[in-house]
Amino acid sequence: MRSSPDRIFIFVNGRAVSSRTLSAALREAYRNIIPLGKSPVAVISLQISPELVDVNVHPAKREIRLLHEQEIASALTRAAARALEEHARCAPTEMAGGVSNGMSTWGPTTPVSQSTIAENCEQSTLPLSEAKEMPQTQPQPRPNLRILGQIKKLYIVAESEDGLVLIDQHAAAERIRFELLQERYKSKKIRQELAEPISLEMSPSEMIMMASWQETLQDIGFEVSPFGGNSYTVRAVPALGRRLESAEAVHDILRDLFSEGKVSPASTNKDEILKLLACRGSIKSGKELTFAEMRKLVEDLHNCNNPLTCPHGRPVMVTIDQNQLERLFARR
Repeated sequence: MRSSPDRIFIFVNGRAVSSRTLSAALREAYRNIIPLGKSPVAVISLQISPELVDVNVHPAKREIRLLHEQEIASALTRAAARALEEHARCAPTEMAGGVSNGMSTWGPTTPVSQSTIAENCEQSTLPLSEAKEMPQTQPQPRPNLRILGQIKKLYIVAESEDGLVLIDQHAAAERIRFELLQERYKSKKIRQELAEPISLEMSPSEMIMMASWQETLQDIGFEVSPFGGNSYTVRAVPALGRRLESAEAVHDILRDLFSEGKVSPASTNKDEILKLLACRGSIKSGKELTFAEMRKLVEDLHNCNNPLTCPHGRPVMVTIDQNQLERLFARR
């Protein structure tokens, strides 16, 4: 990872080119995998119909423009995201070791043709030509980790074939919860009705924020309505995987959301909101876990699309391999 995007190398039809749109499209695929403000190291090779490429933007013909640029960028984002997910699923050793160099590159060339665009001209995103042939994801075997215990009520300690594995329990729970919320949001199952309505008292500033957030709150599963004065009634909340039934817990989440400032549904980044909800709904640092809870957490993490990092890009696991252990104890 780097602070600047100067290590994203783009090739179109075999020519090294510069494209802010394509670089941004690749960074979008990494948005929930690496920390905010960081950029991946990557090589992209695209095969695009020549009639879609305009190289006459710069005298050196390095910078290019593309016909149907946004559709191609969307296709690139989806292809990169799929490649990263497949890499994470197929690399259990690297999963235990945190973010590996392999996470930063993806290599298969991706043909994007004029006919593909023509077939999909009525939609806003462009499916890649091989998308129809993508195999269904098969269930992955359970991770070969032997749980040893917990350190400082922060980290799960386990043994793998490669050495000693340390797992940040909160980061792992955040990744699991975030992907669960993403799936529930996409399938419109994020709303959870409360057994009994909750009554909240809002401050004047919170009432102002409530007015700007109302539509977004409904979109992510909340049902909050005025009850007179500064009182509000809550009848539904997001399905975080644990029940939100206390006024204090619901009020805390609303305060966290309001701290993001005024929003409009058109401009709100739903993933950022889901990250906040995932953090609220996750196992906290400092919580003592049973062996059964630790095993369940590791199994659920292994089933995630991107188990290597939390939604904010922090590593979930680190491995101290056998060679490192032997060096620590002056055995080699």
